[in-house]
Amino acid sequence: MKTVLKWILLTSLLIQFLSVPVYANSKRWIERNQEKARTYITQLKNGADPDRLKRPHLRRHNKWKVKQSRKEIKRAMDRAEALARAGKRYLIRIPDYAFNSDK
Repeated sequence: MKTVLKWILLTSLLIQFLSVPVYANSKRWIERNQEKARTYITQLKNGADPDRLKRPHLRRHNKWKVKQSRKEIKRAMDRAEALARAGKRYLIRIPDYAFNSDK
């Protein structure tokens, strides 16, 4: 009985230990993508030309949260570019993402 409980405990700890890096890695990708987009949008807001400024490369992943945050980031960058091209830089705002890293 003790060996069975010991194996169950060790197996559950191993599964938990192996699943943590996967969650942390996708969370890190979301944070990096958000930081890149925040920098890009700030540059547009401060007067950079959207035609000369290179759009940041956003990392891809198969996880649903990463895909959704990537779509949200792309929409925010598209909106900021459109406002910058229209000359309405004062309307550009730094987005408050639904997939914040602290959630």
